[in-house]
Amino acid sequence: MHLKKLTDITFVTHSSFKNGSSSSSSSGSGSSSGSSSSSSSSSSSSSSSSSSSSSSTQIKLPVLVFVHGESYEWNSGNPYDGSVLASFGQLLVITINYRLGLLGFLNANTDRYSKLPANYGLMDIIAALHWLKENIAAFGGDPQSITLAGHGTGAACVHFLISSMAVPEGLLFNRAILMSGSGLAPWSLVSNPAKYAAIVAHHVQCAPDLPHAHFMKCLREKPLEQLLSVPIRQPEFGFAFGPSIDGVVIDGGDYVPPPPGSMHAYSKAAAMGANGLGGEAGIAAIGGWGTPGQLENKGILFSTFVCKILITNTSIALDLSNKEK
Repeated sequence: MHLKKLTDITFVTHSSFKNGSSSSSSSGSGSSSGSSSSSSSSSSSSSSSSSSSSSSTQIKLPVLVFVHGESYEWNSGNPYDGSVLASFGQLLVITINYRLGLLGFLNANTDRYSKLPANYGLMDIIAALHWLKENIAAFGGDPQSITLAGHGTGAACVHFLISSMAVPEGLLFNRAILMSGSGLAPWSLVSNPAKYAAIVAHHVQCAPDLPHAHFMKCLREKPLEQLLSVPIRQPEFGFAFGPSIDGVVIDGGDYVPPPPGSMHAYSKAAAMGANGLGGEAGIAAIGGWGTPGQLENKGILFSTFVCKILITNTSIALDLSNKEK
């Protein structure tokens, strides 16, 4: 099995399973190193020519990029072994790491209409996809056949990237797989991230009423240990730090969530119950745990996702009509 790890991207290829041999070999005895220079040069030239011809005809493998889940606060892509899937599926399996918790999703924006980047974890995934798009061919992968898959919170991250206008349609990945989660889940979006940013600011002695640039500068000057030691009480069934509206990766547009406990919120809760989203989701809709994103993300993702689907379907229809002509 070939494992090539570059920073936080791990590649698993299937060639060792097909060939049944290791890609590296130990050096031979001293007598083997004493062969003539002509034979070694001819063998090297023949091997180089054969390798160049084989590389030119080598079929590029489809690529599967796995975004780990479990939590927005912890976990890693390192424990996931894609070797079996890579060998039997004849594809490249790639796991990535991205920033989590406070470092990945702290959002101090108090103006929901501002455009200030805060979803750094999602931006890490976008950066990894850009790198893969440019370099995966060197590892035998097909840059035109990249599938982005996620599980749990990772699936929600994938869903946000599908619907994000910061990710041009079909540029960084071609397909997506969501497993046990989505951006429509009640826990997927943090609706009041500035509340938790203010708690962090209070404990590290940064004035939360500072201009945003100065406030973020103050936080960045604090030691990492001090930031991570801030006691944060997480909302029940939710997250203190996770994807939120920043106007860059996740754009709320003109959607304004109803005030908690309002008649509009109650009607929304009833609608969610009618659609089979009762229980905790209904409680959240009328101002319960977190008063999140539980309603907000449904409106945001529905509008942006449908918009991107319509654009894609229109382009496909135009392409098919041109082919028919």
